[in-house]
Amino acid sequence: MSDLKRDGRSSGRNSLLEMVMNCLGTIREWLEDATVTDIMINRPDDVWVQQGGKKFCSGAKISAAQIEAAITLLASNSGIQVSNESADAIVSTKLPGFRVEATLPPVAVDGPTIAFRRNNMVVKAMSDWVEQGALPQEVADVLADTVRRRLGVAIVGGTGSGKTTFANTLLGCFPPDDRIITIEQVPELVVKSPNNVRLQINPQLKVTAKRLLESVLRQNPDRIVLGEARGAEANDLLQAANTGHEGPLVTLHANNGAEGLNRFEDMVAQSADAPDSREGIQARIASAFQVMVFMKLVGDDRIVAEVVKVDGFDRQSKEYKTTLIYRSSRYETFDVPMLGGDQGELARAA
Repeated sequence: MSDLKRDGRSSGRNSLLEMVMNCLGTIREWLEDATVTDIMINRPDDVWVQQGGKKFCSGAKISAAQIEAAITLLASNSGIQVSNESADAIVSTKLPGFRVEATLPPVAVDGPTIAFRRNNMVVKAMSDWVEQGALPQEVADVLADTVRRRLGVAIVGGTGSGKTTFANTLLGCFPPDDRIITIEQVPELVVKSPNNVRLQINPQLKVTAKRLLESVLRQNPDRIVLGEARGAEANDLLQAANTGHEGPLVTLHANNGAEGLNRFEDMVAQSADAPDSREGIQARIASAFQVMVFMKLVGDDRIVAEVVKVDGFDRQSKEYKTTLIYRSSRYETFDVPMLGGDQGELARAA
């Protein structure tokens, strides 16, 4: 593609963002504020904002007509005409700096809705997390060494817990001569290695994460990074990791480390090529991923709440063999299940 075409497409997207902001004039200030991560229009005259980890009602006044006009513009970005009588009453799209989800009545019961989520392009050094008290230096050193040694790492946590930000930190620890290929729904990962390829899932073109993973295996990657595992592609990632492509990095939504493993199992099971038994899936996960990092939003702070080493899978007991490397004292007050296993030296010292 020529630079002229690229520039034209980028300019068009920026113009679209400007037109959307003009439609939603009363919330422009929030869209332009880089400290705001989410703007959520629940219905006319009901706009919520998330800033610094806290959600609050903005008090902004906005009409149904304004919201619907903005949704019509957003739909044009996806090449569709919105209708409240079809599946196109739901619009999923991207704008410069944002991913956007919108719904129209009757799908949206109380009026049209739009949710803006700001893309997370923040890159923190490991030392930044340590200085902010998100994890101790000893654990930071262990994690940096983990990715340098090409061990598989899964970062789990809830929405807004810092998974992508921490993934970018770990990406910064990869050896500089690694050929890294990333797969994402929305481009948020920042790869410092000069030898890299960034791939994006595209539902409109029917390009899925699974299809991209199949392609990646033929592109000679040293490291494969999946921005977020959501379904059957998790099995393709495991197959890649267990057939010579060591050291994968993946993020997934889960409320704790134990749930992260369970969710991963469920996603693998969705694949037609998955092992027949649950134990087979668990053994494959334990072989591919040696470290689980659980991120947690505590107050306004995003912390590394747990680091668990996965030592294997015991088919007799049907349990993962794990070692707790670290658990934050700020996390101990939460009544949540914890992965079993022995405690490592850092865990006892934390």
